[in-house]
Amino acid sequence: MEVSGRKAPPRPPRPAAPLPLLAYLLALAAPARGADEPVWRSEQAIGAIAASRENGVFVASGSCLDQLDYSLKHRLSRLYRDQAGNCTEPVSLAPPARPRPGSSFSKLLLPYREGAAGLEGLLLTGWTFDRGACEVRPLGNLSRGSLRNGTEVVSCHPQGSTAGVVYRAGDNHLWYLAVAATYVLPEPETASRCNPAASDRGTAIALKNTESRSLPTQELGRLKLRYGAGSLHFVDAFLWNGSVYFPYYPYNYTSGAATGWPSMARIAQSTEVLFQGQAALDCGHGHPDGRRLLLSSSLVEALDIWAGVFSAATGEGQEKRSPATTALCLFRMSEIQARAKSCSWDFETTQHNCTSSLRMLSVGVRVGPSWSTQFSNSAFGREAIEPKGRTATPQPLCPHPYPQRQHM
Repeated sequence: MEVSGRKAPPRPPRPAAPLPLLAYLLALAAPARGADEPVWRSEQAIGAIAASRENGVFVASGSCLDQLDYSLKHRLSRLYRDQAGNCTEPVSLAPPARPRPGSSFSKLLLPYREGAAGLEGLLLTGWTFDRGACEVRPLGNLSRGSLRNGTEVVSCHPQGSTAGVVYRAGDNHLWYLAVAATYVLPEPETASRCNPAASDRGTAIALKNTESRSLPTQELGRLKLRYGAGSLHFVDAFLWNGSVYFPYYPYNYTSGAATGWPSMARIAQSTEVLFQGQAALDCGHGHPDGRRLLLSSSLVEALDIWAGVFSAATGEGQEKRSPATTALCLFRMSEIQARAKSCSWDFETTQHNCTSSLRMLSVGVRVGPSWSTQFSNSAFGREAIEPKGRTATPQPLCPHPYPQRQHM
């Protein structure tokens, strides 16, 4: 493991679930422990998983959505959509050449309103079908009809990105969906075209009123891409300290190349889109070309830290994968919030006073055969990782940018 406080070159100016989602994902992938033990298996590649507080686990695969109990053995209900990639027939989505983003018909799967006084829990689902449609339905049983639905909410392209979060805001305490998506991608002449109307093609982030029947976009509810910015691939959306954050990276879906540096956009948790800036995310230490692909995102709320897994480009015409290809970087949310106040280079905004990119809190989980990984602080930063589970004596590779950080 390596530690760095190096700055990158200047850039251009939820409620707790009963069990962690990762545990559900691992359980779904694991084989049955006994021949007589019933196990639920998906007939299609899994596109999304969400755990609710009291209504089980929701799994989207192909064009189907299943509600399972917490043991993952019993299906409680199923929503079947008569579309490509249905529940029983093989789906014709070839796995991407790594590290390209994967394809999925399911784009959003968000339980919300759970625990709100006097309100029934709801489930918001987003699909590529019907021009990127979203539906809101009761959380308790998928066989009940949808309450509200709207089109052109999520990306209509299986390989296109979508990230969103539902929150409550305003004097009337209504529920809103903040959604970022890749709405426009190149469409071959032979393909079924679904790109939105010309007036909406520049939209990057939109705010939808989930209380209205057609999930309309709020007035002043759009953030547009800067002219000529190209496509952005959004990886996640989450709430922190009164703001909504969208980690993403510029990406060319035709060539499969990351065309810029990963960043995090910030808007206010409000009834309209109030852009609060963006911050570049530097996780390039230890790699000559930097790591421009953001593979995953996770907010560690208890520590106010955001964790991202970054990768350098590999594949045809590029370098081979190596222990330095992929790294985990941690960032303080307080610093992301502070640095994002006035910066934008991917979105239309009147603000031009950009700050430099963020320093990482730590970097670099390199995993090889018989290697173990630990996260523990030392006087000089993170402890090094050695083969066969031995933790090396901390070496002063460079000063830790946050020497007083508590142990993790």
